[in-house]
Amino acid sequence: MNAAVQWFQTQNVGGQTYARAVVGADWNFTATELTAILAIAGTITPDVETSLNRAGALSSRYDHFWCVGGVVCANGARIDPPPAPFNTLPLFRTNVSDHLAVRVDVTY
Repeated sequence: MNAAVQWFQTQNVGGQTYARAVVGADWNFTATELTAILAIAGTITPDVETSLNRAGALSSRYDHFWCVGGVVCANGARIDPPPAPFNTLPLFRTNVSDHLAVRVDVTY
């Protein structure tokens, strides 16, 4: 992932390059594990359970934003509650996804 972010930081977009980046993903690692793996300094947020197991219960801390190059990811990150009509975790897991929606406020 470091190589991909570094490559994007060197690309000319509209006559300029951008060192700032926000990468959001299901990393399959906790924020602590990612901090040890990623060599580019940045902020990793959130570090809360966002994955749902087969029963629809919260299980893993794998969904994070990685804010790089001076980007400020403010307010940590928010976990959006499942919307109706799938507004319970088991219903959401069965009908929509095994990951809850995560939002972050970004300041460049």
